[in-house]
Amino acid sequence: MEGNDVIDGISPRADTVGNSSAKVPVSIHDTEALMIGKERWDEVMRMKAAGQSVSAIARQTGFDRKTVRGCLRKREWAPYRRKALVETLLAVHQTWLAERAAQVNYSARILFLSRAMQ
Repeated sequence: MEGNDVIDGISPRADTVGNSSAKVPVSIHDTEALMIGKERWDEVMRMKAAGQSVSAIARQTGFDRKTVRGCLRKREWAPYRRKALVETLLAVHQTWLAERAAQVNYSARILFLSRAMQ
């Protein structure tokens, strides 16, 4: 099957286009994967100390040049930390939204209209 074939009126999904399936990250609250581990950060630092250019380090490690530059700017390695969530305008309605969304099959239009009627 080619990437843009349509079978039974249904076009292919993004996760099944071509011969390989896509790997979609799953977000789990309160967990963070290491963006660059300590060992890889040390490796980048050793390569720079050995006189290699940012482009050469990027080619050998498989990182983007901007990622390599970011590593080199830091004095010491630190794990990735997501910024704290900021209070949003919908936060005051969160309980209602969570309850009502399931009742209306997660339709944003119905949610909006039912909230506007209140």
